[in-house]
Amino acid sequence: MTKENEMTRMNMTRLCTAVAALSTALLLSTGIGQAAEKPQEELSSAVIMTDTARTVFQVQKNGKWGAVAADGTEVVPLVYDSIVTYAEGYLIVQKGGRLGIIRTDGTQIVPTAYVNIKPLMDDIIVVRDEKSKVGAYDLSGALLLPAAYALIQPMGHSILCIGEEYDQYRLCRRDGSRLTDEMFYSVEPFSEGRAAVIRKKGEQYGYIDETGNMVIPPSYDRAEPFHEERAAVNIDKKWGFIDRNGTMVIAPQFRKLGHPKGFHEGYALVMKGKKITYIDKTGKTPFKMQWSNVRAFYDGLAEVSHSRGTRTLANFSSAVTSALSLAAGAPLYEDDGSIIDDGARRGYINTSGTEVIPSTNDYTTVFKDGIALVKVHGQWGAVDRSGTYIVHPQYSKMHYFCDDLAAVYDGRKWGYVGRDGIMHIPPAYDEADDFHEGLTRVRAADDVLIIDKTGQIAFHLPAGLEFPWHFSAGIAPIIKDGKWGFIDRSGSIVVSPQYSAVLRYDVLWMMGSSMYYSG
Repeated sequence: MTKENEMTRMNMTRLCTAVAALSTALLLSTGIGQAAEKPQEELSSAVIMTDTARTVFQVQKNGKWGAVAADGTEVVPLVYDSIVTYAEGYLIVQKGGRLGIIRTDGTQIVPTAYVNIKPLMDDIIVVRDEKSKVGAYDLSGALLLPAAYALIQPMGHSILCIGEEYDQYRLCRRDGSRLTDEMFYSVEPFSEGRAAVIRKKGEQYGYIDETGNMVIPPSYDRAEPFHEERAAVNIDKKWGFIDRNGTMVIAPQFRKLGHPKGFHEGYALVMKGKKITYIDKTGKTPFKMQWSNVRAFYDGLAEVSHSRGTRTLANFSSAVTSALSLAAGAPLYEDDGSIIDDGARRGYINTSGTEVIPSTNDYTTVFKDGIALVKVHGQWGAVDRSGTYIVHPQYSKMHYFCDDLAAVYDGRKWGYVGRDGIMHIPPAYDEADDFHEGLTRVRAADDVLIIDKTGQIAFHLPAGLEFPWHFSAGIAPIIKDGKWGFIDRSGSIVVSPQYSAVLRYDVLWMMGSSMYYSG
């Protein structure tokens, strides 16, 4: 696999991750009930996370998948048709068209007997069998509920919503005991000790507590979960907010809600007239709005942006890229690792409405580890959350910081700058990857090197070897003559090239009877 092919694969992986993150975010924002009256065709997707409980690499040989540890020891036998990460320390395996879950030490948790496995929620694994019946396990492998239901949905607070048919739901505890004998037509997730429910079709929403008692009487056409002791409720097509006692603290007056649909760090997003705006917990607008698009506050900052005009088919892909990169929590990249402009004129404000990072910048990335990259007058730099430059805009290309160093391009060569703004490794390379575990790959002319954070050469990559990824748990994959193996930090081969494929970060995107990450 060439470097070009590998970077293309990485970009596709990031794109699929973004799409899956977006669909997952939409899924988790909904409850059970009216939207689930009729089962819909399920879009099957999975966002695969890195496994930090025990670093393993999924490997393929002779058409079968297994996993090896960092020392090359086979921890999962190569007997599966596919194998991907499910959650930290857990893998989904597929064999003979059936799915199961194992730990990264090879211990079977869920039998390889199901056609679908839902994303992990509340430490509960929901599975579906070939008869479309749903059951549930916990992370120890204990069977919580047999595969005998039309639906099982974790609702938070160790409470499950189960239904033998759609629009007839019951609430139970993890041990299967009933929370209440009542049946519900619609149930929203528990939040802050409350859950919005509809008892029967045609009735209004009320709220129950964690014992199943109705503590806020049915009074609302629509109802959202509680956030910061407030919940958005809809009466006669207008949104207002109640407290945990059911007292209306902000009268229904808003046409729409922003996202998330509730308070976050003291502010909520609502539609006033034709404009989205912030309100505080008294319902007042705290400062003048001057942006086309705004987002919720996180850690004292909120992303704001100005529209760049009507989008056309020509720049539609930019709009999609923007939405997907934000959903994934990270941008997409060019082949050399530089940021793809997602078309957003983005800035950040504090809770006083003051722009800490100007929305007039050419471009501002989302924050990562407290740092955002900014493009000003065509040059890249970096700022912290106070808006202070830690790297003044002076580079034509720039990567995010990894291991406290960021690759920068001065127009001729790549080097590395630190969080202190000082050039730690002067520009001298034609290609530069990101640091991981204190090492990175660079290329100077035809010489491919592995260097440390001082710029010293750890070793030269031998001719005939490709280095597609970075180090993880002290080893890194290599490719020789189309076969994958592993080297250590000294450059010694610790696992001889023998595998047809190796996965460390992966995305599964499937339709139909397969692994999935949707409801």
